[in-house]
Amino acid sequence: MKLAPVKLYCLLNRNGVAAHNMPDRMRLVNDATELILSDVCKDCADGSSDLQVIQCNASNVHGYAFGDGYINVLGKQRRTSVLTHSNDM
Repeated sequence: MKLAPVKLYCLLNRNGVAAHNMPDRMRLVNDATELILSDVCKDCADGSSDLQVIQCNASNVHGYAFGDGYINVLGKQRRTSVLTHSNDM
């Protein structure tokens, strides 16, 4: 059985981003069910910040699934964060 194509669209702080056009430090893995954030910073060197709301909508002819999350950077320790979808969306 062939699955219907899925269109994935995300909002980063209310700015629309296509899934294939994510910022360099963000990437979708595992069939776009996980978002990997690398080298997050509260006060980045370029004046930006990774404190943000991320909302993603996946849809096809059968319906849609929506998920959102808030990224809060507390300190300067370097590590990678993983956001995954939940089965109750």
